[in-house]
Amino acid sequence: MEEKKPEDKRYLKWYHKVAYGSGDLACNLGYGLIGSFIMIYLTNTVGLNSAIIGTLMMFSKFLDGVTDVFFGSLMDRTHTKLGKARPWMRCAPSCCSAFPQAASPCSMSISSSSTPR
Repeated sequence: MEEKKPEDKRYLKWYHKVAYGSGDLACNLGYGLIGSFIMIYLTNTVGLNSAIIGTLMMFSKFLDGVTDVFFGSLMDRTHTKLGKARPWMRCAPSCCSAFPQAASPCSMSISSSSTPR
């Protein structure tokens, strides 16, 4: 049995590339549809300037690129019995749901003193 050399590279065949690309195409079509709806809603209904909305959307994509690199390197440095990603996948739902609860203003809370009499 012949052993493979480390310098042997295996490239994807063209139909694998098309399959991966079609999945990414579907994801980007969904993002484009939602982004277009948000842009139309915020300009026509809310009355915001389209330059401001476009700048906010661009900033969110840049922030997404920075956080992807940060969290990717964080996951690469994780070595546990559960694996690399599983500890973060277990922690993420509770962290993501705790932040909006902690960041919500007091005026949104329901208490007995704020109910009308």
